[in-house]
Amino acid sequence: YLIDIGSDDIYNNILQHINTNNAESERYINIFMMLHTDLKPKNIGYLVVMANNIDIMDRLFKMNLDQIYLINLERSTDRLEHFKNEIKRCNLPEDKIQIFKAIDGNSHIFTPDEERLLQKIDDKNDPDNNRVKACFLSHYYVLKDIEKNRYSKCLVLEDDVRFVSDIESRLNDLANKVDLIKNWYIVYIGFHSVANGSYFVDFPIEDKYKSSFFCKQKITDSIGKFKNDFNPCALSYLVNGSNVSKIIEEMTINPKSVDNCYNDILKRLDIFYCALHVLATGNSNLETTIHKACILKGLDFNPLLSNYNCVEDDNED
Repeated sequence: YLIDIGSDDIYNNILQHINTNNAESERYINIFMMLHTDLKPKNIGYLVVMANNIDIMDRLFKMNLDQIYLINLERSTDRLEHFKNEIKRCNLPEDKIQIFKAIDGNSHIFTPDEERLLQKIDDKNDPDNNRVKACFLSHYYVLKDIEKNRYSKCLVLEDDVRFVSDIESRLNDLANKVDLIKNWYIVYIGFHSVANGSYFVDFPIEDKYKSSFFCKQKITDSIGKFKNDFNPCALSYLVNGSNVSKIIEEMTINPKSVDNCYNDILKRLDIFYCALHVLATGNSNLETTIHKACILKGLDFNPLLSNYNCVEDDNED
């Protein structure tokens, strides 16, 4: 196998995987690697791998992610069970997953620092006020944890996420290619087809669709820019650890509900990025934990698709 190595991170990730998986060392006995460096200042070149099993290659190139965060309310055991089933179904790396205890808006006592941070979105007349604030803080503290640990690249998930069947290979590919985009903050890997407050409709992730339904511009073969009127929600997204401090700073300047906060930041900076192949959506069979209103269910997505003139960026593979 001749593989183009685009960055030191990818190369180091391969070496670390081999060196730290002692329990499976026998799988790598017949692997020999040579890195051919050129005159560039970094170790960018070609990696030659000789392996007697294609499955070894899959394991070598496991997702180039430091951590996968699952935001879960401690009382939402049904959602946690749903997520565990998704992990098993999709063969995602359990060793990278961190269950991050979400702030519970029903019981959390906000500290003075939190109250000061959230005063702009504090609406005592809104019955969902505390839950909206708690959702913001849950994502905010995940970003703070990424910052504290100096992670390079992470995936953040809410616990009602539902993955496309080939998520493992597609996420692996996306995580390894995302750094081709300069100065990215967040890349959404999944979203709903329609979302407004407590109302959302699952995206038809296993069906054929056109990425031009939600995407206005193709950036690479796997990443594009959202249309400005599209609301992906903070369901599932990659975070660039190199820019996480900038995201946190932006959030503290003008805090809003986390969805609107992210949307405003990314649109203003013209870095509103998304995966062209939708890798995840929500599970509308699970009751929302943010809003009291019920979730909109049972809407057929096909009529919505037919309203769009989708003439580019096909995603029908």
